[in-house]
Amino acid sequence: MSNVPHMSPLARLAMQFTALIQQNPQLVLDGWEVGGSLPDRMIPLDELSGLLLQRRVDWQTKDAAWAEIVRRVQSDDQFWTVGALGVGLPGLRRAARLVKDEVNGDAGDVEADVIIGFLEALRGADPAMRRLHTHLWRMAYQRGLATRSATERDSDWASPGRPVPLVSRRGHVDLVLLRAVDAGVLTGVDAEVVGRNRIERLHLTTVARDLGLSYADCRLRLHEAERRLADYLGHRGER
Repeated sequence: MSNVPHMSPLARLAMQFTALIQQNPQLVLDGWEVGGSLPDRMIPLDELSGLLLQRRVDWQTKDAAWAEIVRRVQSDDQFWTVGALGVGLPGLRRAARLVKDEVNGDAGDVEADVIIGFLEALRGADPAMRRLHTHLWRMAYQRGLATRSATERDSDWASPGRPVPLVSRRGHVDLVLLRAVDAGVLTGVDAEVVGRNRIERLHLTTVARDLGLSYADCRLRLHEAERRLADYLGHRGER
């Protein structure tokens, strides 16, 4: 995620989605292949987002469209990951609003958690799942509900999530991060976030302040960086 000051995670995501569509016009879904009530043509993702909100589009068609999107995301296509988040923006905004009504937490933190929940659902869902589109929103909403108040959050060392074993059999943990940067797995900023939080045990709020990031952006970076790092270390271990 790029560092855009004073912009919420969902607003930043909307900006990235717009840029992605403009730069990659080939990111379309074939309405003829998806079938159902979608137009029988190539559909740009920003148009698809609006179509899937229409009442005339039945849930079977929505599931078919999201099944294809999920398959492409799970093929580890980074463009389609951002594309999927963009298509899902209306639902993400609604989930964030619902969570904000129930949770006494920072709005940016809530949005970050909703995005993380949606990402996890995209990567873990079975494309053949019945009511897939409902499942994706439910996972985003439930992850958002897990957001704690600022006081509770600051009592922890880091955001909730699966711990990633950073110590590699091949060398010191700092070298692992450097190799991940050299391999293009992490950016320099991502490595700083992981290193300062997981190795130096600094508060994520402190890391965000030191690096000039919002807390929500820093939290998203940590989540995504740990996922990529875990995949990278797993692949290296297979060799």
